[in-house]
Amino acid sequence: MACFSGGAPLPPELCRQFEEKTGAIIFEGYGLTETTPVVTTNPGNRETRKIGYIGFPLPGTMVKIMDLENDTRELPRGEDGGIAVCGPQVMKGYWKRPDAKCGEFVKAFIKLKEGQNATPEEIQMFCKENMAGYK
Repeated sequence: MACFSGGAPLPPELCRQFEEKTGAIIFEGYGLTETTPVVTTNPGNRETRKIGYIGFPLPGTMVKIMDLENDTRELPRGEDGGIAVCGPQVMKGYWKRPDAKCGEFVKAFIKLKEGQNATPEEIQMFCKENMAGYK
């Protein structure tokens, strides 16, 4: 028996507890609204998978990490950048929005609570400690 998890990171301890109680294996997946729905999934083999990782691209799917400043330059393994996906599950555009580009990089904006201050270095440290893409 197998179950799938996606939409948010699955805490590793919860995954282990679920699998111990049910005997099922949980496939963790990564996807986007624009990829109906999955791009990658971890292997179904308990010996080779890593709980908490998104695994490998599905068959027919290519995933690359691209430079945020030059989105035509693929980055080497281990570098942080934007995720670019190509495959049969990637949508061709947005409904009734021909001017909207599919595949644009999404940037995060941080708004501090009133009265709070943070340096760019403090924000980067917070992201490295708390966001998977920066680890």
